[in-house]
Amino acid sequence: MLHDDESGEVKQWDLIICRDNQTTSLKDYTYTISNTASSKTLQEMIQMDRQRYWIERSFQDNKNEVAMDEYQVRKYRGFYHHMSLCMLATLFLMEERMDCKDTLPLLSCADIRRAMEFLMPKKVTNLEEFCVQMEVRHIKRQKSIDHASRDAIPH
Repeated sequence: MLHDDESGEVKQWDLIICRDNQTTSLKDYTYTISNTASSKTLQEMIQMDRQRYWIERSFQDNKNEVAMDEYQVRKYRGFYHHMSLCMLATLFLMEERMDCKDTLPLLSCADIRRAMEFLMPKKVTNLEEFCVQMEVRHIKRQKSIDHASRDAIPH
């Protein structure tokens, strides 16, 4: 039982302690505090706790493989556009994993991204092309800097 100082209510919380049956090491224990309804059985609460891993795994894949955490926007519309694209990319990755689950059961989102990088045609095939592309990027970058500098000067 825990006492909430703000509301003055006493709430019941459950402490779930689990360990892997394969080991007896203390570091293999997991601890979870739960405020689930008392109608849940211990087995149901443990199952809910174990499902948390897959949720965390999904967020980690989204951050690492589809750049969910790399948005740089100033307005909600840009944020929603970024998140929508991340969701579409995640859908693609999940569908690929499901399509390959029989032949490649351990296929990860990172594996799919690396395969795409390998299989996609490369724009640059030699040093000369690389230098030309870099020069084009520098010209565009300078135009952007000049435009921003012009707008920053009061008229």
